[in-house]
Amino acid sequence: MRAAYGYEPRSPRIIEVVETLSAKSPEFAELWARHHVKGKNRQTKNPRHARVGDLRIQFSAFTVNEVPDQQLVVYQADPGSPTAAAFTGLRSRTGDRRAEPEQHDAESKPEPARHP
Repeated sequence: MRAAYGYEPRSPRIIEVVETLSAKSPEFAELWARHHVKGKNRQTKNPRHARVGDLRIQFSAFTVNEVPDQQLVVYQADPGSPTAAAFTGLRSRTGDRRAEPEQHDAESKPEPARHP
């Protein structure tokens, strides 16, 4: 929130949220008064996927110079890791499904092509 405030210090919404949180939480007011700004630029996430189980994904966030309030976020698994193998398995399953021929009911007619 401190970083967002830095980009838009006169934002009525940010001011309102900071005032509300400061009034309700002495801890927030103390932290806000410190003026520390620390963006997330690298972190690890550990989601659980229904088919392949636990994953370990690192991400890096890069500020877009022309639009500093936006970021490009890149997610990746360590090469050779169980997560990389899980991604490979998921990709092959998706590819297999796309490669299967579509099955049409004998009575159904294909829909006509639609043009914009």
